[in-house]
Parts: sequence; structure tokens; C-alpha cells
Amino acid sequence: MKIRPGSPFGSSPTSSEPVKGKKRSGGIFGALVEGLQEADAAGAPAAPSADSPARSALAAIAAQSNLANPEEAAAAVRQSAQSLLTFSFSDDIQSSPLSERMANDLANLAAGDPRFRRKMLSILSRLKTETTSHVAK
Repeated sequence: MKIRPGSPFGSSPTSSEPVKGKKRSGGIFGALVEGLQEADAAGAPAAPSADSPARSALAAIAAQSNLANPEEAAAAVRQSAQSLLTFSFSDDIQSSPLSERMANDLANLAAGDPRFRRKMLSILSRLKTETTSHVAK
């Protein structure tokens, strides 16, 4: 029996070997995670402006959460995702009677995504230290 090129059973370069080295991208929250990574890489806060409502909401969530406690950290990630989603909704979606339910469902999905959770916890912990350092001054 001859194995065709590109067959998953062969050892040709078109088998699954190149796929293993590629970074997985996309997904449900790919764009949101990429935006968080760009903001984190630039050393900027999670939102573009220090006075933005999204950044204020995240700072408030960080200040009132014990991120060392796994249950409180998970709740903070979920609440942060819900806030970010709500702020990103258009006016038409926000005025819809289903917007709160949609935000809750999407926030639950986001909180379950390991990449989003890690990035959000990083941002929340940074905001928490910024908030405590401003209070200490």
C-alpha cells in the first residue's frame, strides 16, 4: 500500500507536524485577548484612557477583590469580562431586553477561557497595585 503525500499517516512535511508548531489563534475571545495583550505589551492600562469607564470599572473590581483567593479571582474575572462586554456593546444591543443575558452568557464563556483568565488576572493585579500605591501616597 502506498501512502499519499499529505496523508496524516505519512511522514511528509505536509502531515500534521507543521501544525503542531503553530500558535493557536482566533477562538471566541481571540480579539479580546489580543487587545488585552497589546495593551499589556505597551505597558498601558486595559483601556486606552486613564479616565475611561472600562478602566474605572476594572480598577473598582480589582480594588474590592481578593485575587489571592481562587473563588474571588474567578468571580473578578467573570465580572471584568461582563463589564468589558457591556462597554463594547452598541447602543442597539444595550437597549435590547436580552443584552444582560447575552453579557452574562458571554462573560461565563470568557471566564472559562484560560488565556483570557490569565491575562485578565494580570491586568487586575496590576490595577490593584496601582490603586493601592495611589492610596498610599
